[in-house]
Amino acid sequence: MSKIKGSTLKKVLDRNQKMTAERLRKFKGFEKFSNQEAKEVIKKLEHLAKIVCKHVQNSK
Repeated sequence: MSKIKGSTLKKVLDRNQKMTAERLRKFKGFEKFSNQEAKEVIKKLEHLAKIVCKHVQNSK
């Protein structure tokens, strides 16, 4: 796996949209989630992403 430069990562992150309840509901299985349920799922996904990123950084 190649390393991503900080400036490249910033461009990718700037280009990507933050997950919203409306966007989450577009995915199969999440269509009927309330705003509160969607926000809880998003919070958990963000937490998981931080854990995975930290693990990948520490594995190098």
